[in-house]
Amino acid sequence: MNLDRLLSTMKEVGADAVLATSYPNVRYISGFASATGRLYPQNFYWSLVTADDPARPYYVMPSAEIADLVDLGVDTAQMYVYGKPILAVADSGPGPDNDVLTIEGRLHPTPIAALRALLAELGLERAAVWVDLDDGGVAWRRLREEDVAARWSDGGADILQWTR
Repeated sequence: MNLDRLLSTMKEVGADAVLATSYPNVRYISGFASATGRLYPQNFYWSLVTADDPARPYYVMPSAEIADLVDLGVDTAQMYVYGKPILAVADSGPGPDNDVLTIEGRLHPTPIAALRALLAELGLERAAVWVDLDDGGVAWRRLREEDVAARWSDGGADILQWTR
């Protein structure tokens, strides 16, 4: 990702954050490629970057992705997961040295609840968040239906295209 261009474009359009909702854009801004994301299109795989620190993406993902994120070296403070609780083991090699990963307070019942918690923790409840529409607008409609408090703009796709 071209961080300088992303940050410059975010400043130019007044975006406090960008929420990637499509598989290619999540991968572009975060580097994360879900092994199951394309198999289960009904699940939401989102990544958010802020203007304050675009190099530190945050993840809103199903709980089944925890182990993959940990294997990539993602800090659990960047994970906001939803769904049924699972036991995730961070693989540090064979044997009893594996670490059991706990995500206390970061497991939410829905992707919207996880996103709300993320925005609140980052102080972005009323921020200007740009959303890509490359998923056909599914996430955009869901965010508006659920009345998530941030000020949403559908220009996120343009921001991500401009920075490639």
